[in-house]
Amino acid sequence: MDNLLNQDFRKELLRTDIIPRKLNEISQKYRNMFLEDFKNKVIKTELVEKCQCGSLNLEELTKIDRFGLPFGSLICRDCGLVMTNPRMSQESLSYYYDKYYHPLNYGEEHLENQVALFEDGQGKKIFTIIKDFLPKKEKISVLEIGAGTGNVLSEFKEEAKKENIIVEELGTEYNNNCINKCKEKSINTIFGNIQTVIGLNKKFDLIILSHVFEHFIDLNKELDDLKQLMVDKTLLYVEVPGLFVIHEKDYYNNSFLGYHIHAHMFNFNKDSLNNLMHMSGFESKFINEKVESVYSLKHNINGSIQNNFIKNSYSKVLNYLELLSEGILTNFYKTLKRWHETEKSKREKYQRWNQQNNKKLEKICIQYDKVKRASYIRKISELKELFKILGDLKS
Repeated sequence: MDNLLNQDFRKELLRTDIIPRKLNEISQKYRNMFLEDFKNKVIKTELVEKCQCGSLNLEELTKIDRFGLPFGSLICRDCGLVMTNPRMSQESLSYYYDKYYHPLNYGEEHLENQVALFEDGQGKKIFTIIKDFLPKKEKISVLEIGAGTGNVLSEFKEEAKKENIIVEELGTEYNNNCINKCKEKSINTIFGNIQTVIGLNKKFDLIILSHVFEHFIDLNKELDDLKQLMVDKTLLYVEVPGLFVIHEKDYYNNSFLGYHIHAHMFNFNKDSLNNLMHMSGFESKFINEKVESVYSLKHNINGSIQNNFIKNSYSKVLNYLELLSEGILTNFYKTLKRWHETEKSKREKYQRWNQQNNKKLEKICIQYDKVKRASYIRKISELKELFKILGDLKS
């Protein structure tokens, strides 16, 4: 097991003398402020001693994150789940997200300039994935944990409206500026987390965790808490950054160090997320390698929840990270993407040609029909004339 990684690559992963991600002035400023709070224990941390699967068989991957902050990572040898170590304690999260997360991560102090928070398409995509699993109801209740600026719920409601579905939404957030943006979009949002919603004594048809699940500390506890907001047919949408699609993003620089961030307590692939969800009593209705997934509560014939373990992706993760560092996957992906774009361009060109020729053909058919009709009318006229002549001859 110890020799799975090339020694030079292992040394590269364990470097502490670099900042893997290029930082602008704002990110650098907040990095320095964060380090001060970290040293003064304003932001408290804790060590990870075991995996969410219960295993103590953990292996160190890195010592720092993409910002060069002292938050390394471990991988579980028994299931392949990657986790941040040390990690921020639960009591520090609210303070961290309100003060540091957005300016440090996006390099912008003003919310309006943090482009990623306002990107379109996420809510529409989620509705497209989830719509075939939704209950056949005119009105559904939807909860989003970590609603950001409200884009997801706003888009989701618009898409649902097209299908004549009314959405009663609720979002939670730790960032007050984000909550204000949600309110501007008329999205019902409250300050808090899952526990806050439990206090409202409500159940939901759909719960959305879009790039939020990886920020939780105790996943098993969070999932148990979520069950208190669910009924048998409630759907749970979970989307997290996929570990096996790092090569698709140029800004990670073909590097796990360029990808790893202290705010993500866990790094998932399709198998490691499925492992956790199944062990926590959920069944998968949909999942892909990007780790966009839909789950519901799982029961056996007697009604009790079934728990089972699926796959160990430990070797697969390490092999992927090494291939990633060599640039092989990125080059292959770019070649595949170029081929796909070329084929798409050819297909679109053919479709345009086909449409143009269909229009020409339609015009020809119309013209032919007119000529044929005129010819038919002439023949009728000639026959009438002939019958008239024959009639005259008879008389």
